[in-house]
Amino acid sequence: AGWQPSTPRVVVSYRNDLNRIELESSGQLLFSGEWESNACIDGKTLAPAGNWEETCWYSDKECHYLELGIDLTGGARLERQIMLSRHDDALYLSEILLSHSKTPSLLELTTQLPLATGMAVRDEIETRDALLVGKKPLAAILPLALPEWRCDPRVGEMQVEAMKLTLRQQRRGMNLCAPLWFDLSPQRIKNERTWRQLTVGESLQLVTPDAAVAYRIQSGKDQWFVYRSLAPCANRTALGQNISGECLIGQFQKDGSVKEYLEIEA
Repeated sequence: AGWQPSTPRVVVSYRNDLNRIELESSGQLLFSGEWESNACIDGKTLAPAGNWEETCWYSDKECHYLELGIDLTGGARLERQIMLSRHDDALYLSEILLSHSKTPSLLELTTQLPLATGMAVRDEIETRDALLVGKKPLAAILPLALPEWRCDPRVGEMQVEAMKLTLRQQRRGMNLCAPLWFDLSPQRIKNERTWRQLTVGESLQLVTPDAAVAYRIQSGKDQWFVYRSLAPCANRTALGQNISGECLIGQFQKDGSVKEYLEIEA
């Protein structure tokens, strides 16, 4: 995000069917190692059927953005999004499982990020967000597709397994999006946090998560907006925002408008 030692830094490497990631913030290493996934359709594990490839790279004064994709057995595909904002210490990581089927199936996706030495995850008691902690809290983690309250058991769970931050999600459908939002601001992570899955509309009709997903994130008075189309792009709306492209990530302004970090057109 910048050249100062304390600013967030993300390094991603992809070679063949391996993808590694490293995240540093406040001068400390938070994640380092292989970014692993396990994708299943109707109980059948999908294996890589190709190599990781870059499908989108974008960088300007607002953010850096990288998108990767890999083909899986059974005609499915796995995509990854990495967006690092350059001014407000926010990181968005997402995995998307596309079945490329015309009929619903039971989709299951497990994604694992390797914790660096000395890092620990401190879960909130009643909600599913957590703090990433070294000698002090360094980041807040929000699993955007999961219900905020732990008393709601739907969709999946986020926990630590064998020093890996593990996100498990499942749904019956044709596509599945598993996003994580990281607040890397040492000052802002002291605030109360919340997030919501938003309703997406198209031609005055609600669309399912097979077509598109959208999320609102809030930390204190700061709020962000994320939208991703999982089907062919169309003119859709979410929380008053009109989107015709594939992806939109930005921050809400005081007047309700969204200051775009990036927008990927159809």
